[in-house]
Amino acid sequence: MIREISHFVWHAPKVLWKKWRLSQAELYDDVLGGADRAGFADQRAALVSDLRGEVLEIGVGTGAMLPHYSAKARVIGIEPDVKFLDRARARTDFSCSAELREGDATKLDFDAGRFDTVVASLVLCSVDSPENVLAEIRRVLKPTGELRLVEHVISEKPVAAALMRTFDPLWLALNGQGCRMARDTEKTLERASFEIVERHPFQIWTPGLPAFPMRRLRAVV
Repeated sequence: MIREISHFVWHAPKVLWKKWRLSQAELYDDVLGGADRAGFADQRAALVSDLRGEVLEIGVGTGAMLPHYSAKARVIGIEPDVKFLDRARARTDFSCSAELREGDATKLDFDAGRFDTVVASLVLCSVDSPENVLAEIRRVLKPTGELRLVEHVISEKPVAAALMRTFDPLWLALNGQGCRMARDTEKTLERASFEIVERHPFQIWTPGLPAFPMRRLRAVV
């Protein structure tokens, strides 16, 4: 945990300086671009590159996941932030079919049982009610469908977890994206009646992001 704290403290001033100079969408692309170069892009590819059929991506953001889908996927991406969505719509570096819409993950405007797969990356940390979002995801998934996630989670180590809970309000105030660092996403999935069938822990060490414990997850109802 000392290494993680040192990493964050060392890089925080530069990121805060960028926060004053860049829009939130520009800052997001800058920070996540660094994470992708540090290995997060590999996690994105492992999450979605084999998907085909009807895919719903919750929180498509600036479209960073789009290049990792195959041409066999028909993706509908929803995003509540119009400025983020504008950047996603401007992308041309992907081969899948993609329809990008403004949308609210707590009130999905789709029929029940429509999608083969629902994808979310760094979403459940930032919504007010992950339980409501997961209930909507269950509703729009086919009975044989899958939920695929990349999320950061609270540490399994008691001292680190206590520190994350303590500093969560400060992190929430600083990041500007509604991101919480202390969510136990795996337990939330289980409470929402999802079964986790694949779990890959990892960490990303990159300027601009705390080195949170991360999980790449595949879950079914």
